[in-house]
Amino acid sequence: MRAAAEDFDKVFDVVSDQIRRALEKLPETFESLKSLLNSLSYNEIIRQRTEERSYREKWELKAKPIQDLREKIKPQIIELIKQNRINYLIAGTRFNRFTSKTLVN
Repeated sequence: MRAAAEDFDKVFDVVSDQIRRALEKLPETFESLKSLLNSLSYNEIIRQRTEERSYREKWELKAKPIQDLREKIKPQIIELIKQNRINYLIAGTRFNRFTSKTLVN
């Protein structure tokens, strides 16, 4: 992995994940275990972890407590957005003018 000493924890996590995932497939011989370990590269482990995290996050967003919290704070968020828009209009803004040669403020 070309890792430095300070990357040991990350390397250890990836290697233990490789071994765990390979053993989950119940290889019958040592050669099949070796081929499974070789097929589970660092990039493959990271891809699988990303997929698992994405699936878990989608599931968690549908959870009842999250939905309840969203409904509870929705009016406050909408009011905050309205207030920010009003403050932006009150403060005013500058529009840039473009000429054929340069930008003029």
